[in-house]
Amino acid sequence: MTTLWLSFLSTLVGGLGLFLLGMKLLAEGTQSIAGPRLTRLVAAVTDNRFLAALAGIGVTALLQSSSATSVMLVGFVNAGIMSLRQAVGVLMGANIGSTVTAWIMTLNLAKYGLSIGGVGALVFVFARGERTRYLAMVTLGLGLLFYGLQLMGEGFAPLQENAAVRATLLRFDAADFPGFLACLIAGMVFTAVIQSSGAMVGIAMTLVAGGFITFPAAVAIALGADIGTTVTGLIACLGAKRAAVRTALANTFIRLLGVLLILPFAEWFVAFSAWFSGLLAGSMGLAANPAASTPYPFLSVAVSHTLFNLATTAIDLPLLGGFVRVLERLVPVMPEERRRTRRYETHLDRRLLRQPAIALAASQREIGAMAATCRTMLADFRVIAEAGEAGSSAAEEEVFALEEDLDVAQKDISEFVTHLLSMGNLPGEDALRIRRQLRQADEYESVSDYVRNALKAFLKIRNAGEELSGTAKGEVENLCAKTDDFMRMVARTLERNDPREVPMARMVAERHEAYAKECRAAHMDRISTTCLTPVKSLVYSDLLVAFRRMNDHLLNIAETLETV
Repeated sequence: MTTLWLSFLSTLVGGLGLFLLGMKLLAEGTQSIAGPRLTRLVAAVTDNRFLAALAGIGVTALLQSSSATSVMLVGFVNAGIMSLRQAVGVLMGANIGSTVTAWIMTLNLAKYGLSIGGVGALVFVFARGERTRYLAMVTLGLGLLFYGLQLMGEGFAPLQENAAVRATLLRFDAADFPGFLACLIAGMVFTAVIQSSGAMVGIAMTLVAGGFITFPAAVAIALGADIGTTVTGLIACLGAKRAAVRTALANTFIRLLGVLLILPFAEWFVAFSAWFSGLLAGSMGLAANPAASTPYPFLSVAVSHTLFNLATTAIDLPLLGGFVRVLERLVPVMPEERRRTRRYETHLDRRLLRQPAIALAASQREIGAMAATCRTMLADFRVIAEAGEAGSSAAEEEVFALEEDLDVAQKDISEFVTHLLSMGNLPGEDALRIRRQLRQADEYESVSDYVRNALKAFLKIRNAGEELSGTAKGEVENLCAKTDDFMRMVARTLERNDPREVPMARMVAERHEAYAKECRAAHMDRISTTCLTPVKSLVYSDLLVAFRRMNDHLLNIAETLETV
């Protein structure tokens, strides 16, 4: 008996491990291939609940995990990238997207799993093309997933001869309400332990196909798995802002509400799922499984899982607004979270690192925020320069404060993308983007340094009791306007990620450099013909140097699209 149980446990654990590894490789390969599409799906999310739900379906289908989607959304809300309403809408769609794994398992390729995995592994080892390698990773993941299912089935097979084991498992009959509830709780607990609803649904399919449990029990286990999988999101929200805690709780409440709504109609739901799967099987020409309590065990479980999530999403979507209001009442934002410690701060969240494409989109967004902050600093300097002696002290304070904030922002972005790079197994394109972002963040921080230097130079003139001539003021005004235009142009170029716009940036930079030299030549002429004080003479030159250096760094930012 001991040998039987050891054999069962070793085979089950091995099969489960390969299954989970297969899901991981499948998800990573899919993400690497579809990274840009994944980013576009998330970016398309608006307050429109139906679009949000569709995005949730697409993202979860690509990630192959509703848990990964929920963790990602916790990170988005914590980072301020997405509102709670948008995140809840995506979560409702994620419930449907999570059923894709179950449908993959209905392909009945378990006996070919080792061969599929072997082909994928060989191609992955010997292929040189990056896209081919990731396609091979997807194939390897599928092979391991199916082979893991086969091993789990083989692990249970010897127990079919053991009457005591069969009697114990068949107690999970789910023919009545207490039995259905017991199976549901069992599915919830085991899923919380292994943190994969897909694996739990796969185990339920294997058990019902082997005749160990009834089809109603498998349905109950799958419904329990939907609740148990939310544990991952709850763990992810630890230490996060209250808005992110709401997102994690929303995922749990959505699943729990769906199960509570279906429980009174469980018997009818199971019967309808069996009938509908029979219709599908007939149209698909599937052979029945005489050993199972339902003719088409894998298909029937997948159908019930999908119907449940479709029904709950259809019920929940119209209630989205009220759902969000209840969460905001249950988890209010703490006063200390409302306080801003800096005028500008990054909102990067390390939870996003699990999805490289999304993480890179978030860090690029922060680089865009750095660009906008540099423009704010320049606008403040322009106000101060135009006001002369009556300059705004608030604007001066903001320039110096924002320059310090951008120092911190550059450090935050660099640490974030460097950590992403250290995780390894990134597509070459993503690694290139990381190197570009490191350079862009560094260059924008340098731009902010020179805006501050320009202000310091101007303040030296003003504090010495001097004032720029009308001509010099006009030159400074033109320099500010030209630099602001160049900042906007470079920001648009980065946003479009189009290297074809870089030559135009070079032409603009050359024109600005030529104008700065004209200003310097005019300044030298004024020195020779008028009696300028040493302060005005030397410091105005420093001011011109600051604008020339801004011009250089802005061009460097644009050129990152061509080089790294």
